[in-house]
Amino acid sequence: MMRQMVKLVAALSGLMMVNVAGAGLAQQPHPLNDVIWDVNAGVAVTEDELGAALLPYRYVLLGEKHDNPRHHDIQARLLAAIAQGERPPRVVFEMLDSASNTVIQAIAQGGFADDMAGLGKALRWEERGWPDFAMYAPVFEVAMAAKLPIVAGGPTREALKSVARGTPPEDAQGLRWERAYSDSQQADLVEELVVSHCQMVPPEHMAPMVAMQRLKDALMAKEMRAAERSGAVLIAGNGHVRKDRGVPHFLPLEGTRVVSPLEVREGKLRASDYLEVAKGLADYVWFTRAVASEDPCEQYKEQLQKLKEKAAKGHE
Repeated sequence: MMRQMVKLVAALSGLMMVNVAGAGLAQQPHPLNDVIWDVNAGVAVTEDELGAALLPYRYVLLGEKHDNPRHHDIQARLLAAIAQGERPPRVVFEMLDSASNTVIQAIAQGGFADDMAGLGKALRWEERGWPDFAMYAPVFEVAMAAKLPIVAGGPTREALKSVARGTPPEDAQGLRWERAYSDSQQADLVEELVVSHCQMVPPEHMAPMVAMQRLKDALMAKEMRAAERSGAVLIAGNGHVRKDRGVPHFLPLEGTRVVSPLEVREGKLRASDYLEVAKGLADYVWFTRAVASEDPCEQYKEQLQKLKEKAAKGHE
């Protein structure tokens, strides 16, 4: 039974974490739309001011809500600003794993420069569960035009399954695996995972998912630290870039800055109304319109049912 649970949560880890808060607001005006908020100073800043403020930092984490095209436009614009600095950084992608290395090597040799559609197909982007590659294309275009090294930051499915079973990762020292979560961090992550999985997996079954989340964050941080001289920019979901845990848990905070593009919500009209600002989970929050989409929990129910049926057939 435990083995089947591990297989199930490993499969679920490949599904996108959902965010339903902004549904229906895509066309409604909001006073915070396109406001960039400096969380530490408590003031709004311009895009140019933000770009300049990020240049001195060795590690810059650019968050996103995966299915919001504006968030990827923001990532591309900020990456372009950072690339103008004295130390052009490596770019670490949550969405890529070691299976992508052949394509990454082709990019480094000048491949796919004028073929974003071909790049998306070669990376098997949508096939692996990510939204339309066209949304991410501007980020790749900036990185490729500036000849920035592109790096896979995601663990393999096999590595995820292994830690889900309770086995420490192979490179535990390099991943700083000894940096366990505090009780409060653990409880907060469990709560987030329960909500993001539409409360269909109870808290007592979340231990494998917590381990997998920790592995993802530790590996992305390791790939960023490997670029100590040039520095690194991370492209990842907002859940991975938050400062109280996530990838920053494995990085030196004094050399790190976090930017979280965040969808505005109906009735939340001040920056302080948002968790990322109120709890200091980011250094900068860039507010955007919310995308209107299908109910992700309904989609998740269908995916979960298919996974259960597949697991049952494999056990017959």
